[in-house]
Formats: sequence, C-alpha cells, structure tokens
Amino acid sequence: MQPTEGNDLAPRVRAIEAELFRRLPAWACELIRSEWYRYPADPYREAFARDPDDRLMHESDWHQWGVLTHTRRVSESMLGLSLTLLAEWFGDAVAERRFGLAEERVDGLTKWELLFLSVPLHDLGKFIQREHKGWKKDGQRLDFRFKDHEAASGRIVRAWRDRFAAQGLTDGQIEHLAGCAERHFELGKVRDEVKKRDEGYGFPYIAGAEFRETALRIAADHPGYRREIGIFFIADSLGKTDIHDAIRARSDEELAAFRPVIERTLAARGIHPAVGKGALQLGINLEAARRYLAEAAP
Repeated sequence: MQPTEGNDLAPRVRAIEAELFRRLPAWACELIRSEWYRYPADPYREAFARDPDDRLMHESDWHQWGVLTHTRRVSESMLGLSLTLLAEWFGDAVAERRFGLAEERVDGLTKWELLFLSVPLHDLGKFIQREHKGWKKDGQRLDFRFKDHEAASGRIVRAWRDRFAAQGLTDGQIEHLAGCAERHFELGKVRDEVKKRDEGYGFPYIAGAEFRETALRIAADHPGYRREIGIFFIADSLGKTDIHDAIRARSDEELAAFRPVIERTLAARGIHPAVGKGALQLGINLEAARRYLAEAAP
C-alpha cells in the first residue's frame, strides 16, 4: 500500500507551518529563560536554553532525539506513516477523509489543517515544565521529566495569541490549535496510570472492557477533539524514534519477537539501549490508538 500523503494541505497552511518551525528554536530559548520556567533552580537550564534540541536535555527512555527534532518527526509522521496506518486499519476512504477532519472547518481552515498546524506547538510546554530529577539508575544519564507539559502548551498558545494572529489565524482557529496541543497526550496519560498496576499496560489491557470504557470517557470529555486525540497520539508516538519494527505487533508474543531485532539496530547505530523501550512501546501505543479510534471516533 502506498502512503496516503498530505497533499490536501493548502499552500497557505504549508507556509504557516514553515514559519512556525522557523520561529520554534527562538521561542524555545525564550520560554526556557522566561519567568514561566517552573523549576528555575534547574542546574541545566542554561544548557537547555543554549541548545533546546540537545538530546541530553530531553533525556528519557522514550525519545531518540531532542525536542525540536522530535517535533519535526511528528509532523512528518502526521502526513506519512500515520495516514498509511489509518488506511490499513479503517480503509482508504476513512484515511482520505481523516475521520471527517478534512471536511469540518473552523473559520475556513479544516480541522485536519489545524491539527497539522498544532504539531509545531504541541511540545512548547516542555520548555517551561522540565524538571531535573537527578541521574538515571545507570548513573550515566541525566534524568528529566516534563509532567503536564501538554496543558502548558495550550496555555502558551493562548498567551501568545497575537503571534499566531499575525500569521492570519482567527481567534477560533488559535483556540483549536491550543485545544489540540493540550490534548495530544490523553492516551499517554492512560498508559502512565495503568503501568503502575501489577498487570501493567499491554495488549491484554487494551483488548479489555476497561480500556473501551476509558476510550469512550475520553471521547465524551473532549467531544470537539475526540478524533484529533487518537490521530495525534499515533503521530507523536511514531515521532519518538525511527525504529519502527514493532509498529504492527498485536500481541505480547509478537512484540517480544522484535526485541532482539531492535537491540541489534540500537547497537549498530550507537543509540543508547534505553531507547529500545520506546521502540517496543510503539506497538502497544499504536494498538491503543487503533482501538481508541475504532471505539470513540466514529
């Protein structure tokens, strides 16, 4: 199957996206050095400001790159592999319509175009919410977390309304951008909560009744963004790493079979083995997004 490309995006939308990405590095530095920075005593704050895309300043077991590169990868995934997967899961017609987002409009722009434009903004909150936790257990890597960064992204977009209005966006469109940004991790929150339990977060949980109820609750709580939540989670997950071997796994057994393949790839490319957690997690994340959309998006 050929990828379903994002060729339906208007030239104006592409131009706005390019301008947002052009400004993003300066905005990141501005935020890190601003009074909004939640943990001003962070000893690595200035290092983060000097290079907001430094992989070491975005240290986690889930990200292969720094924040800015990750953001660009999410944009690429939104227009490429995410649409290919939607076509595989739900058929070409659904993928072409973007679950209806390509047809619904906010002040002239489609919700699909606004979802796409929210990508450069979705992790702005990471530049004010970063918390230095010390060192990883291996004693070799810094440990940071970015709790509630998604909500912070929405606040920043609203606070910077004039900057986006200067791009020709209306108040309604800017609010939709903020809404997409602050909801991009709703399915990730489910994962983080369930992982604390003994049974853990995996394919059996996603196949169960509790996940279905959770998916329906999320959709009911965010009716104007129920489809955006699922599609954004696909692209955001794919944008964490380019090691995509496990994306079509549908069981714990299938996922386990990819572990040695991923470990060999990491070793051959000189990537820290901890990133393997994120590469394996992709299979589970995408199955969660698939079932969420099947249950909650129609």
